[in-house]
Amino acid sequence: MAGSSHDSDSDSGDRDLDIHTEEEMRFKGLKLLGWKDNQTSRISVDTANERFRSDFGLNPHVAAQIWEDLQTKGEDPVNCAISLVEDFLCVLNFLCVYPTEIQRENRWHHCANCLRPRCWNMIEKVASHEQWKIFWPDNDFGTDVLAMSVHGLHFEWPKDPSHFTQKHHCAGFNCEIGLSLRDFKVRFDNWTAQCWRT
Repeated sequence: MAGSSHDSDSDSGDRDLDIHTEEEMRFKGLKLLGWKDNQTSRISVDTANERFRSDFGLNPHVAAQIWEDLQTKGEDPVNCAISLVEDFLCVLNFLCVYPTEIQRENRWHHCANCLRPRCWNMIEKVASHEQWKIFWPDNDFGTDVLAMSVHGLHFEWPKDPSHFTQKHHCAGFNCEIGLSLRDFKVRFDNWTAQCWRT
């Protein structure tokens, strides 16, 4: 199974694109990891996806979509005549597993001087797509939903020994603070929660 090259569309000018389906991306990833055709043909799709995720950090269909977006979106799209899908998968492995340079050399069979610039060039291209992939909805999830992060803290409170905190092994209170994810403002706090009542 090889990646299928498609003619360019309006977003990509006159360049050829190297678009992969989920199955093709899964096959490329497992082959890059050293799995042979007869081994991958005997395993289920779920097992193959699990092996792909363990080294690349995401499912093959997500990797295929990101690879396509890297070629079609942004001010400086990936030129598949220079950068290969294997380079992209090596970067996903680097971002997921954080191998040392020696480990990367042993796995991909290239020296660090060759891997380093190819890796960081692709990482910069992936990072530049943050504005298209991570965004906050304009309606702030509507009026009935408040997206926030709740943090709990235990405070020592020596004045009331009937309230006990296991964390500090003394009297204390549990404080809960809710931070809005949109503007990072405190939206609620609860200072009256008891850690433990004796």
